[in-house]
Amino acid sequence: MLVSAYPCLADISVKAEIDKKNLTTDEVLTYKVIVVYSKENPPKLKLPKLDDFRVISQVQSSSVQFSAEGKKNTTIFAFVLLPLKAGELQIKPAEVNSGKNSFTTDAFKIQVKQGKIKPPPKQTFPDAEQTTL
Repeated sequence: MLVSAYPCLADISVKAEIDKKNLTTDEVLTYKVIVVYSKENPPKLKLPKLDDFRVISQVQSSSVQFSAEGKKNTTIFAFVLLPLKAGELQIKPAEVNSGKNSFTTDAFKIQVKQGKIKPPPKQTFPDAEQTTL
């Protein structure tokens, strides 16, 4: 995509990255969405559903760079994800909206092997109506 390859030709560039493609259920991975833009208002990030992962933590950082070409803002959205099962898992594209324009990131396929620690069973809670005090 021309916009991603040459951010100086557009008002915005968007990219996503992960720190590993192979891991176990005992490990976490970091998923980042990096947005570089020249306008004052930051674009809006819409994450994909992360059904196969638990979000352990998230952080957002921003920086501003001034040059002869003008001002560039960079916002990085970082998420630490724990896989909930073994197998081939997918992170679908994130979407970034900036005014009338919409941009999507790449999708990722991640190979997850079963680790030594078994995931805890899903907790079920009784309905409030069935609970007696």
